[in-house]
Amino acid sequence: MEKLTLAQCRTLQEAGIKRILYPNDPEYSERVQSYWSLTSQLTPYCFVQPKNTEEVSMAVKVLVSQTQCKFAIRSGGHSSNAGANNIEEGVTIDLGNKCVFKTIAYADYMCV
Repeated sequence: MEKLTLAQCRTLQEAGIKRILYPNDPEYSERVQSYWSLTSQLTPYCFVQPKNTEEVSMAVKVLVSQTQCKFAIRSGGHSSNAGANNIEEGVTIDLGNKCVFKTIAYADYMCV
């Protein structure tokens, strides 16, 4: 199963997404432990940290069209329900600490 998991994350990397955290990266553990609820502290194959909305869209499209990988999207990470904002045996698209959405009215960036 290890080869399959790495392949799914590498597919995202090959699509042009640069910020991917693997289980052997120190920041990976930090992201897992940053969930306030122990039930949400799951261990995905990798965390994808898109830098903008285009990378969010690309990650979802790649995961749906090129893999059969389950995924979760974390924005604030406030849910205590396992699987709501993190996932086991899948990929977590982590929007934490990222300014990825732009307000149209003021052309300012908002962190979500």
